[in-house]
Amino acid sequence: MISLKDIDQANSRIAGHVRRTPTVPFSPLRDPLPYNIWLKLENLQVTGSFKARGAVNKVMSLPPEMIANGVITASGGNHGLGVAYAAHLMGIPATVYVPEKANQARRDRLARWGAKVVVGGRDWDDAYAAALKECEKDGKPMIHPFNDEFVMAGQGTAAKEMLSDCPRLDAVIVPIGGGGLIGGIATYVKESSPNTLVIGVEPTGAGSMAASVDAGKIVELPQVKSIADTLSARAVGDLTFAATQKYVDRVVLIEDDAMRNAMHRLWNEYNLLVEPSGAAALAVVLEGKLGLPAGATVGVIVSGGNIDASSALSI
Repeated sequence: MISLKDIDQANSRIAGHVRRTPTVPFSPLRDPLPYNIWLKLENLQVTGSFKARGAVNKVMSLPPEMIANGVITASGGNHGLGVAYAAHLMGIPATVYVPEKANQARRDRLARWGAKVVVGGRDWDDAYAAALKECEKDGKPMIHPFNDEFVMAGQGTAAKEMLSDCPRLDAVIVPIGGGGLIGGIATYVKESSPNTLVIGVEPTGAGSMAASVDAGKIVELPQVKSIADTLSARAVGDLTFAATQKYVDRVVLIEDDAMRNAMHRLWNEYNLLVEPSGAAALAVVLEGKLGLPAGATVGVIVSGGNIDASSALSI
């Protein structure tokens, strides 16, 4: 399990290499909400999502001789961009296996960061299996997108910043894919502000963490289906599951239409163009699923904005 110390060390390690993203109030001009909402804008992070935090922390923690020949990962796009960026910082090559459904905009961005992009299977789990085979063959280190203590600690730095900006939060809402983001954020929040609730959110068509929490063990879904491809891991990791069991108060499921609505609100209210996963946490508020008293102060993680305009408009 990671600790506050690990997150503080990550914060020092990645300082100057990632952005300290803003935390801004969300106060709709029409249809006001009964809560004080603060948005943590990780869509403005370098590479377009929070993933740069964990990827940079992990790659920079490895001995130079271990990464001299490069690093490998599997990603729906955002973690791959983070790894490609970290490899760029270190002057080493990166290979990123992506699933077939990874959109072309993300593949193009990976290539622009100098990564070798390999398509490997139907979804992330297939891409990860293909990436592991290459690791076994050539010995390059695998940078896991979520089930890694250095990655989780890096993601937790977002909570360190947010609580510095808003020290009295009643709740924090965090999207869940494989669980690295919520694992890092929940650890920091609960160990520094124990009374703050941590609420996770998953698509109804990809609720692997919710299913695992309900079962008391990791459950692998037979298939996943959601417009939020970066929240669509068939199974979470043992490290992220353990952190969720210990620190997360509840996990909420939302429909794809709720994420579409939240995307629409962010565009109309703030001219923010975000991907579906980036709108997932706000969707919990807009759908009335928060379940807190009126006037509560709530932090919402806007996790990423890597979507091209034409796709966003069609969604």
